[in-house]
Amino acid sequence: MNKKFSLLALVLGFFLIAPSTLTGQDILIQVYLFQGSWMEGQPGLKQVEILSAASHPEIASIKNKADGTESDLKAAVTEILLKIHDLQTVQDLFSFVMFWNGKDAALSEPIVQPPNAFRFVLNPAPGFAQFFTLKTAVYFKEAKAASAGGTSADKERLKELWAAVGPSNYEKQMEKILDLEITLGIEDPAIVGFPCKDRTFFMMIMPTERPQPVRQVMPAYPEELRQQGVKGKATFRISINEEGTVRDVRVVKPLQPYLDSAACLALKQWTFEPVLIKGKSAPVSFNWIINFDPEKWGPIETKAANPAEAPSPKLQKILDGCAEYCRKLADAALDFICEETIKDTNYDLYIPREMKTTAPKESVRQTDGSTFITVISPRASSLPPNPYKTKTNRYVCDYQMVKKGNRIEERRVIIKENGRSAIEGKKMLEEKRFHVLRPLFASVAILDRDRQSLFSYRLLGDDRIQGKNACVIEAIPRIGAPGGVQSAKIWADQATYQILQSETQGIPVEGYEFILNEAAQIGKDPLFTMISTYQVERNGVLFPGRSSVLVEYPVNLWGRSKRTKLETEIRYDKYKFFTVETKPEIIK
Repeated sequence: MNKKFSLLALVLGFFLIAPSTLTGQDILIQVYLFQGSWMEGQPGLKQVEILSAASHPEIASIKNKADGTESDLKAAVTEILLKIHDLQTVQDLFSFVMFWNGKDAALSEPIVQPPNAFRFVLNPAPGFAQFFTLKTAVYFKEAKAASAGGTSADKERLKELWAAVGPSNYEKQMEKILDLEITLGIEDPAIVGFPCKDRTFFMMIMPTERPQPVRQVMPAYPEELRQQGVKGKATFRISINEEGTVRDVRVVKPLQPYLDSAACLALKQWTFEPVLIKGKSAPVSFNWIINFDPEKWGPIETKAANPAEAPSPKLQKILDGCAEYCRKLADAALDFICEETIKDTNYDLYIPREMKTTAPKESVRQTDGSTFITVISPRASSLPPNPYKTKTNRYVCDYQMVKKGNRIEERRVIIKENGRSAIEGKKMLEEKRFHVLRPLFASVAILDRDRQSLFSYRLLGDDRIQGKNACVIEAIPRIGAPGGVQSAKIWADQATYQILQSETQGIPVEGYEFILNEAAQIGKDPLFTMISTYQVERNGVLFPGRSSVLVEYPVNLWGRSKRTKLETEIRYDKYKFFTVETKPEIIK
């Protein structure tokens, strides 16, 4: 295939697969260079070759890796090159990302990789419709062979290479090994193969509106939300520093409060390839879309995903005993009522106006025709409480639970509200966040035998609680664990394995959307802690006596200083049991 035909096929291919818009103000041009070695007897490339989606449909698959890590993308390119050419090996040499503001005439980047040096000169220009043309030149120099001088000789070679790639020297001291012009669209990759002396280089170019992540952490996507059909795309504004570390994440287009929060938490752990502006790495901001799709996430896999170290015999015995207790509790038939006293304080916090923006401020300045974007994150705020708007509500309710099999029905009839008696049986406490707590079953979600593969456990030691000897177990969720739990501690009776106290951290999937919405608005990760103690026994089952919920915001980078957002205290008294049946007997 000659060069002219390759270029024509490339342009026609972009018409078919290119996106509908091109944002010329924040285009990032990603460049990856590979070196191929041919099988013995193969002649290798004799002239420039352009591989496009039009000429080779498998090239289009690279576009699907735009949401993956940099290593995923490189692996895809390597696989394609090995498939198209009879190559023995493909070596990944280096990659970089260059920022184009839609106006600059030339972008240039030197790469020194002893014993070789490269200078890439890219001249982008707006093209027709959603495309732009890119004149690409690559200069190359190979240093002289090192003498026996050792370290001093290596330093001389390095000095020689850096001198050659200098902006005023490269055209004179380096050999131009590539000079072509291609037409590109956003996230439409092209691979250019070209010979250089006794070797062959392959350069993959892909314009994007965002840099490639080097490290990714997938957001939690709880099975309960999948089963409810909660899916779709959410858009986030990510700000990275010069090293590619994420400094700030803001929700631009929300999907669902829990998923938005989970995505922000995950994105803050990502690392991106640094972006170059005028040859220097710079902080930038860009949008990133996460598609919560049950098919894309796939089924939950736990044991194969991250196998945990087998627990000690002592811990395994405790886990087995707790699992038996939790299973009997989960299978029990229950019908009881009690008096539930709730004190709920929602602290109104003073949030500075600058923290309510959907993204950090961006300072834009122009120098020599280049646009520099500097990310300015809002200053950390202590979020002081506003006592005049803080609200405390008190309720006394008749709480009833009826459980048959997996079906649970509960209701709260308000007896008193803020000290005033309510009309008997006429008003219900319907607020969902009280319903999702269900402290009676908090330990089942952590220690039931079917759930134990979802957590890693550690025996913290012994304790004395409610006059009983208890063992304290820590549980940390593993990959594939359901949402709502970040960590947990359980106090179990050493003799009966009944659960005496539980402490879980991690905001519930539902019921606390107002917290998640505010947290996303101010860029904070809420710290949710629920502690329940179990004091009332019936037929071997311990029922809750007290529960507390505490929601806090960290107010510094280390999380050592916190501001209380929500505080709920619940007391359970005057139990009346109609049915507490387990099969078989709870404790053997």
